[in-house]
Amino acid sequence: MAKRSKGISESDIEALNEFKRLRFATREQFAYWGGLSPSSAHRVIAKLLEASLLKVYSEQRPHVYRLSDSAAAIVGAEYQQRWHSANAIHQYLMRNQFEIFYRGHKEPDFRMVNRNRLKSFGLNAQVAEHPARTGNELTLVVIDDYLMRPSRVHDLLDRVHETKNNELYLERVRQSGNAIIPTWRNAVKKVIVVTTFEKQLPVYRRAYSRKSIPLPHELYYLPAIWRLS
Repeated sequence: MAKRSKGISESDIEALNEFKRLRFATREQFAYWGGLSPSSAHRVIAKLLEASLLKVYSEQRPHVYRLSDSAAAIVGAEYQQRWHSANAIHQYLMRNQFEIFYRGHKEPDFRMVNRNRLKSFGLNAQVAEHPARTGNELTLVVIDDYLMRPSRVHDLLDRVHETKNNELYLERVRQSGNAIIPTWRNAVKKVIVVTTFEKQLPVYRRAYSRKSIPLPHELYYLPAIWRLS
């Protein structure tokens, strides 16, 4: 539950909770999840910036926003403020963008999953790996904004996740007496590969026709939000 602070309204808390889930977001992404018009989203963001509840990354366009330290404390964000590279931020932006795209074109109840919620199952998402859920089925979304080699998908599906320091997973195993090898292949029902390079789509199709991904899979192109060198 969010900790209310003096001068912060209920609508402010709702906005901060959206940024808590998104982590990094453009104004348009925030407007979508907040059910706001672009002008209304602009006013809300301006208010939160003035109150030092958001910080802005203005080096590239579109500008990107995230919680400030004080706002993270107010809404109990699970992540700590630290430096993120432009490439790391862009992964979150594309994750958010694909979530909006897929809800609008395929599955209205499609939602990205906080990767921390999968720790008790021994799963530890790495860069470009984004868990999602439709109904009760877990999906792995792999975002290629760096010209990923197609075989990378096979590698990450079969990678055994490190669990020796994962107390949540070890406790689950102790209680259940059942240890399933923690790999994405064992955990998800579908793989979605999203690339920001349109020319990659035929490359993936050829590669996966020769060596198929061992799970149902889909391929999509979405334009990059930032163009990174």
